[in-house]
Amino acid sequence: MACTCRTFQCLCGGSTVTIAKALDPRVREPRIQVNGVWLSEGQAMAVRVAVTSWRLDRDHVAGVGPIGAAYDARLSEVEDIMVPR
Repeated sequence: MACTCRTFQCLCGGSTVTIAKALDPRVREPRIQVNGVWLSEGQAMAVRVAVTSWRLDRDHVAGVGPIGAAYDARLSEVEDIMVPR
Protein backbone atom coordinates (compact mmCIF):
# COMPACT_ATOMS: atom_id res chain seq x y z
CA MET A 1 0.00 0.00 0.00
CA ALA A 2 1.36 3.45 -0.91
CA CYS A 3 1.71 5.81 2.02
CA THR A 4 3.43 8.91 3.28
CA CYS A 5 5.64 8.39 6.33
CA ARG A 6 7.30 10.55 8.94
CA THR A 7 9.56 9.38 11.76
CA PHE A 8 9.96 11.25 15.05
CA GLN A 9 12.66 10.71 17.68
CA CYS A 10 11.38 11.48 21.17
CA LEU A 11 14.10 13.35 23.01
CA CYS A 12 12.84 12.68 26.52
CA GLY A 13 12.67 8.90 26.40
CA GLY A 14 14.55 8.00 23.25
CA SER A 15 11.51 6.35 21.65
CA THR A 16 11.19 6.30 17.88
CA VAL A 17 7.73 6.78 16.39
CA THR A 18 6.88 6.31 12.70
CA ILE A 19 3.50 7.42 11.41
CA ALA A 20 2.28 6.44 7.96
CA LYS A 21 -0.86 7.78 6.33
CA ALA A 22 -2.19 5.66 3.49
CA LEU A 23 -2.76 7.48 0.22
CA ASP A 24 -5.93 5.41 -0.23
CA PRO A 25 -8.79 7.57 1.18
CA ARG A 26 -10.73 4.42 2.16
CA VAL A 27 -8.12 3.62 4.83
CA ARG A 28 -9.30 5.39 7.99
CA GLU A 29 -6.56 4.90 10.57
CA PRO A 30 -2.88 5.72 10.24
CA ARG A 31 -0.23 3.05 10.63
CA ILE A 32 1.84 3.87 13.72
CA GLN A 33 5.05 2.17 14.78
CA VAL A 34 6.61 2.78 18.21
CA ASN A 35 10.10 1.40 18.86
CA GLY A 36 9.69 -1.14 16.07
CA VAL A 37 6.22 -2.34 17.15
CA TRP A 38 3.28 -1.61 14.86
CA LEU A 39 0.16 -0.56 16.78
CA SER A 40 -3.12 -2.33 16.11
CA GLU A 41 -5.87 -0.43 14.33
CA GLY A 42 -7.58 0.16 17.70
CA GLN A 43 -4.37 1.47 19.28
CA ALA A 44 -3.77 3.76 16.30
CA MET A 45 -7.34 5.02 16.65
CA ALA A 46 -6.73 5.80 20.33
CA VAL A 47 -3.60 7.79 19.46
CA ARG A 48 -5.40 9.69 16.69
CA VAL A 49 -8.32 10.55 18.99
CA ALA A 50 -5.96 11.65 21.79
CA VAL A 51 -3.98 13.96 19.49
CA THR A 52 -7.09 15.44 17.90
CA SER A 53 -8.86 15.92 21.24
CA TRP A 54 -5.85 17.64 22.79
CA ARG A 55 -5.62 20.03 19.85
CA LEU A 56 -9.34 20.88 20.03
CA ASP A 57 -9.18 21.83 23.73
CA ARG A 58 -7.68 25.33 23.47
CA ASP A 59 -8.03 25.89 27.23
CA HIS A 60 -5.83 22.86 27.82
CA VAL A 61 -3.20 24.15 25.38
CA ALA A 62 -3.12 27.50 27.18
CA GLY A 63 -3.20 25.81 30.59
CA VAL A 64 0.17 24.07 30.20
CA GLY A 65 1.99 27.39 29.94
CA PRO A 66 4.58 28.58 27.43
CA ILE A 67 5.35 25.09 26.16
CA GLY A 68 1.71 24.67 25.10
CA ALA A 69 2.16 26.51 21.80
CA ALA A 70 5.25 24.48 20.86
CA TYR A 71 3.58 21.23 21.87
CA ASP A 72 0.50 22.16 19.87
CA ALA A 73 2.64 22.94 16.81
CA ARG A 74 4.32 19.51 16.96
CA LEU A 75 0.96 17.78 17.43
CA SER A 76 -0.36 19.73 14.45
CA GLU A 77 2.41 18.15 12.34
CA VAL A 78 1.48 14.71 13.65
CA GLU A 79 -2.23 15.34 13.05
CA ASP A 80 -1.52 16.42 9.44
CA ILE A 81 0.14 13.04 8.87
CA MET A 82 -2.47 10.94 10.65
CA VAL A 83 -5.79 12.49 9.70
CA PRO A 84 -6.94 12.20 6.08
CA ARG A 85 -7.98 15.55 4.62
